[in-house]
Amino acid sequence: MEKKSIHMDKKNNGLLIVAGLDIGNKLDIPKRTLNALMNSDLIVAEHASLMELNFKRQGINFVGEMYNYLPDLPDKEERILFVSDQVEQGKTVLLITGEGMPLIHDPGYEIVKSIRDKNLPITVIPGPSAVIAALAVSGLDSWKFTFESDVPSTFAERDYVFRKACKDNKTIIFFEKDWQLLSSLKHLGNIGGYNRKIAVCINLTFEDETIIRGTVREVIDLS
Repeated sequence: MEKKSIHMDKKNNGLLIVAGLDIGNKLDIPKRTLNALMNSDLIVAEHASLMELNFKRQGINFVGEMYNYLPDLPDKEERILFVSDQVEQGKTVLLITGEGMPLIHDPGYEIVKSIRDKNLPITVIPGPSAVIAALAVSGLDSWKFTFESDVPSTFAERDYVFRKACKDNKTIIFFEKDWQLLSSLKHLGNIGGYNRKIAVCINLTFEDETIIRGTVREVIDLS
């Protein structure tokens, strides 16, 4: 039986670039991302106004068009279509987020899926990720891990998530708000035991970077 091949005609198409930024230290931004920022026709970001401030911090003079994309906007589908149309028309579109890698705890999945569904060209410029950076310096097992996004704010939801996590035999990564950290640590200790080994990573790559390792009890005492 003759095998069918998938043919992608890039001649008349543009390109979607999914690009990582730094997570706080501007020296960590990939050189390829800097080049893409200065040469793309359109930049798609969660908050265009915040990105303009980020560009000033980096000393970047971007002359192209900025475009907001948030999944909870009422015209989300129109925005997704607009981005994919730009690629079809031969434009180079850069998808970024406020910091770190796009799509990791940030919007953008629907845009990438739209580009994939239309079989349009897409590439990635890998960059720093707070999730991976925290795992790397945690001192916890990095062979098997799960990223669970934000710790829920309500007691019932948090209780469910923590009980499920404590049954899992691998490292679990959460994002947490500073004002909720202490109560979450106590909640975790009540469920999984205060001798459970954890790490709390704060402001990674910033000058005031703080990494606390130890048992739940030890971390609470230092918080």
